Amino acid sequence: MSELKTQAFPTQFENSKSFAQYIERVVKEKQGITHMDAILEYCDKANLDPKEMKGLIRGALKDKLEANFSDLNYLPKTAKLDV
Repeated sequence: MSELKTQAFPTQFENSKSFAQYIERVVKEKQGITHMDAILEYCDKANLDPKEMKGLIRGALKDKLEANFSDLNYLPKTAKLDV
């Protein structure tokens, strides 16, 4: 059984890093969903308004959300450098 399913469902996080780690575990376990889908699923299960999550979305998680939105053409096109 996966680690995510054996843990109690978290309703609060200490900081944005622990929230990001939880979202990463969900994305890895449920292959094929985006980070935004994982956040919205969490909000649904915890009966939270997604607007309440804005304080927990920072750093790498924010970058991944922006990449997801860009890939889905939800954000304006920007020049990308091949690094």
